[in-house]
Amino acid sequence: MTDDNIKPIPFTPRSASDALALEIAQAFKDEIRLPLYRQLCSAHNHSLVFRAFRDTMRIPIFRVKKSRCALFIYLLKKYDQKL
Repeated sequence: MTDDNIKPIPFTPRSASDALALEIAQAFKDEIRLPLYRQLCSAHNHSLVFRAFRDTMRIPIFRVKKSRCALFIYLLKKYDQKL
């Protein structure tokens, strides 16, 4: 089975946090990890999460060593420690 056969579970955001989590999952082409992004978005300040997301997307994919998800989590933790 290839990754193309995997279909994401239908999801309707009910909060700004959920909407941001869905946007992140879709931008990273990683809908399967939507529960992780929802958890991160609800646990952290919205502007902090958005900053980490925006900065992750600014880096060209060929410069990302592991994954956008890993980079996003790293930046989120880094920014959270600065507060």
